[in-house]
Amino acid sequence: MDPEATAAQPAPGPEAAGTTALAGRQTPAPLDPAAEVVSAAPQPPGGAAPGPAGIDNDRFASLLSLVDLRLAQGEVGRALAVLAELTPERLSAQQRDEVHERRQLAEQALGTSTAEVRAWLRSGDVRLATAAVRALAAGGAATAALLAELPCGAAPDRPAPDNDGSWRQPEPLAKGRAVRLLVGGTRRVGTVVDSRSDRVTLRVATGQGVTFPTVELGAVEPLDPTADEAVAMAWAALHAGDPLAARLWLACAELRAGDQPPAGVAELARLIR
Repeated sequence: MDPEATAAQPAPGPEAAGTTALAGRQTPAPLDPAAEVVSAAPQPPGGAAPGPAGIDNDRFASLLSLVDLRLAQGEVGRALAVLAELTPERLSAQQRDEVHERRQLAEQALGTSTAEVRAWLRSGDVRLATAAVRALAAGGAATAALLAELPCGAAPDRPAPDNDGSWRQPEPLAKGRAVRLLVGGTRRVGTVVDSRSDRVTLRVATGQGVTFPTVELGAVEPLDPTADEAVAMAWAALHAGDPLAARLWLACAELRAGDQPPAGVAELARLIR
C-alpha cells in the first residue's frame, strides 16, 4: 500500500438499492463513477419540485456504490461529499436507513484518520500527515469544520502571504543526520552528506547499491525531529510553496517542544495561521 495514502480504510458496506420507484418519473442516466462531484437528481420537466418519497432507485444505487468505492479506497472525504448529496428529504425510509449505515462507516473512518494525523505530527511523520489532510480536504464542506480543528489551523488550500523578503532561511540539516525520503514511490532512510538552506545531498542505500541524490530540503524529513528541526522544515516548506506542509511542520514543532517552544514558532504562526 502507498505509504503516502490515507491510512483509514474501513470495509465497505453492502451495496443495496431502495425497492420503491417514484411512479411516473423518468429514470435519469446512470452516474459516471469517475465523476468527483455528484450533482443532485434532476427535477421533473417544468421545474416542479421532486416528490417526497425517494429518488430513482438506479441513481440511488449508483451514488451508494460510489460511497462504497470511496470508503474502500480510504477516501473518507470524498465519501462524505457524496453522502452530502443524499439529503434526507429526497429519500425514502429504506434509503435513509442505507445512507445512515454508510454515514456511520464514514464517521468511524474519519475518526481514525484524524487520530492518525495527530499521532503522525507527534512522531514527526509530517509527509503522511500532510497527505491525510489533503485527502480529508477532498470532502469540501462535508469536512471543513473538522479540518478547522486539526493542527493545520486553517483550510488546506489557504495560500501563504507573499514573501516580502523577510522570510527566514531554513537552517541546514547536520551532516550524518538520518532522514526519510521517497525513492521511486518507496519511503527510504538516508543520511545527510551535505546540506544547505534549500537543498541536501544524501547517501541512500538500496537493493541496487548506494546512491547520492541531491534533492530539495523540503523533500526529506528528519527522523524523530527536534522542535528546532521542525521549525527549519516549516520554513523549507514555505519557501517551496507548500503552506499546508509548513503549518503541519509548525504543529509538529509545537507538539515536540512542550512548554518551551523554540525560537521562530511565534513568527511562523503569525505568518501562516
